[in-house]
Amino acid sequence: MSKLEGGGIFYDVNKKIKHMYQIDKAYRKSRKQD
Repeated sequence: MSKLEGGGIFYDVNKKIKHMYQIDKAYRKSRKQD
C-alpha cells in the first residue's frame, strides 16, 4: 500500500516537472518571436 502511495507521489512530481518544462518551452518560443 505504501509502495503504491510512493508511486503516486513520484507520478505527481513527474507530471509537475513535465508541466513546468512545457511552460518553459512555450516561454522561450514567445521570447524568440519578439
